[in-house]
Amino acid sequence: MFPILKRLREEHGVSQRELAKKFQLIGCDIDQNVIARIETDKRRVSDIEIRAIMKVFRVPSSVLL
Repeated sequence: MFPILKRLREEHGVSQRELAKKFQLIGCDIDQNVIARIETDKRRVSDIEIRAIMKVFRVPSSVLL
């Protein structure tokens, strides 16, 4: 469901670890393991996490849906 996260991350030239740090900076507890599980569709994404992704990558919700 969420391969868009990997695409956005790669387009921005950010590693999973770097992305996890960005999430931490905005107060969202998503670590590298969670990012990997989301990217491989082994974990669902919460509403709060969707908002964090929108904020970090500065994209509208329409990009993620």
